[in-house]
Amino acid sequence: MTDPVYLVDTNILVYAYDTSDLFKHEVSSELFEEFFSGKKKFSICLQNLTEFFKVATEKMQNKMSNEEATLLITDLISLSSLKKIHYRESTLLKSLEIERMFRIHFWDALIAATMIENGIFHIYTENVKDFNKIPGIITVNPFE
Repeated sequence: MTDPVYLVDTNILVYAYDTSDLFKHEVSSELFEEFFSGKKKFSICLQNLTEFFKVATEKMQNKMSNEEATLLITDLISLSSLKKIHYRESTLLKSLEIERMFRIHFWDALIAATMIENGIFHIYTENVKDFNKIPGIITVNPFE
């Protein structure tokens, strides 16, 4: 059996670079060390990167400059070991169904539909409440 690929949700990515909560920063940083050392396989969807950019440059306590955030995103996109996934028209339709059926936020439904269409069923996220509602998605909150 092969090791699962984990999608890294936006909140985990943000905590890896936001030091305002030291515990969450350390845990998230350790997760990324596991990825960079090859111990775990990670993926990210382009939606997570766009959300990260907005949070990192507008909402983090120690905001990044647009240039810093752009450089980081460019580095992540260029990593061949990081699987990048994105959505299609069919994914959008599936996300609308997920949103309606499970009454979750649209953007989370879109991430879930993107994961499912790309064969990724594990997610590191702080938002287990919503993702746990979706059959087939296995959530891991690394902060618990």
